[in-house]
Amino acid sequence: MDNVVDYVHHEVTPTTHQPAAAPVNTPVAEQSEVKEEATLRETVGVYLEKYIKQFGDETPKHLYKEMLKLIEKPLLVGVMKYTRSNQSRAAKLLNISRGTLRKKLKIYGLL
Repeated sequence: MDNVVDYVHHEVTPTTHQPAAAPVNTPVAEQSEVKEEATLRETVGVYLEKYIKQFGDETPKHLYKEMLKLIEKPLLVGVMKYTRSNQSRAAKLLNISRGTLRKKLKIYGLL
């Protein structure tokens, strides 16, 4: 396990599943999706390691909340754009209640 994200991923799921390499005859759009998933994981891992190293011997506070803020807002923006601001569809896509979605949208100033 090379970085924190791999460690966390390994600890959370009993079996790790790496995205399979795209077959030769896979359309280019699907191939890029496989690469983007790995790139996001790597990017978060690198950022997290740098963020934690900033604290030296101190324990970072609110690590979960800080990391969630970095990822959650762009996720919400993208889903709302994809659903053309249809909150019911967005909530269903995210598998959260519409009330939870509205709360999160308000928190990030997206409502």
